[in-house]
Amino acid sequence: MVFAVFGALHDFWLIIIGLFVYIGADEEAQSTIISTAIAGIRVRDVMYQEVASAKPETTLADAMDMMFRARYHDLLVEKDGVFQGIVTWDEIKRIKSEERTEMQVGQLHAKRISIFPDESILEAYKIMTREGIDLVPVVDRQMPDKLVGVVTGESVNYAYEKSKSLR
Repeated sequence: MVFAVFGALHDFWLIIIGLFVYIGADEEAQSTIISTAIAGIRVRDVMYQEVASAKPETTLADAMDMMFRARYHDLLVEKDGVFQGIVTWDEIKRIKSEERTEMQVGQLHAKRISIFPDESILEAYKIMTREGIDLVPVVDRQMPDKLVGVVTGESVNYAYEKSKSLR
């Protein structure tokens, strides 16, 4: 605000700088409010327990169909009840469409990312942001190869709405 007032009297560019500082500070404040609000919500409170996963031998075409039905942007890979990792949408879309009917999920690189049910939903959000994914598998703390749920971007939004009602 000081930049804007001083800029109005002396230099127009100070108004522009003041505006950018104000917008940046406002966005940082909003980010802090959201982080504080969802930090107390646990993953188990907002995770989806029904998990759609593909086997390594599933073709990419079938996997994409499953992702569409489950409304996932990334693919969970599980073999004989053992969590193998996540194959990202970016990884799948690099494969030519005509090759997807023959190529199998197991031929792609699966990221081994997960979170525990008792962790904060904020931590899940940080993982999603850092890894560029839209879902985080939730695994049992005692048996980290066992999927117990999934957290999606919708889960994070739900956690935020839930935290607003708890205030």
